[in-house]
Amino acid sequence: MVNQRATPCVASKALARMTSKERDTLHAEIMARMVEDPDTGCLAWTGPKGSRGHGTVNLGSRSQSAPVYRVLYILSYGPLRSRDWYLHGPCGAECNNLSHSRGVGPAAWNTAQAIADGTHVGAVTECPAGHPYDKENTRMTYSVKAGKRRPQRSCRTCLREARRERYNTDPEFRERSRARQREYNERKRQGLTKTA
Repeated sequence: MVNQRATPCVASKALARMTSKERDTLHAEIMARMVEDPDTGCLAWTGPKGSRGHGTVNLGSRSQSAPVYRVLYILSYGPLRSRDWYLHGPCGAECNNLSHSRGVGPAAWNTAQAIADGTHVGAVTECPAGHPYDKENTRMTYSVKAGKRRPQRSCRTCLREARRERYNTDPEFRERSRARQREYNERKRQGLTKTA
């Protein structure tokens, strides 16, 4: 059985296959796409971003990419294990300045840091429009990404307002909604719907 804690991460393996000159070139290309905030010293990535908003960089092939901060850490300090997490500093995940990071550690440390900083998903108590995430106003859905089931919260008030806006501006949507309501009313009249 392979010890996954000792197994190098994909980015570490890809960078280990590169020559010293290729690693130096990659580092220069990454730094060319960084913009430094003069007030905070944070380095913001201006290149492509992945699905979670982190900057990504290709590692030799189009299908193999890794987060910029992880590649910079490996180039500066050496290989990472597959289960090591890069611990962002208080300035957030958008910052790629290694001197602002808290190093690397297990996932539990990353979660504890997010809770302490107030950036953990559970610490957010309002939607972007200011409506509360409480039991009555929160709709939970689940998406599957990379084989993992991830919970997502939605604000019922915002969903209702968006639906009302679409109903008032889109005649096709309005007609479909009315047809569904007529069908529901007919099923209810025939006693085919569940009542609470």
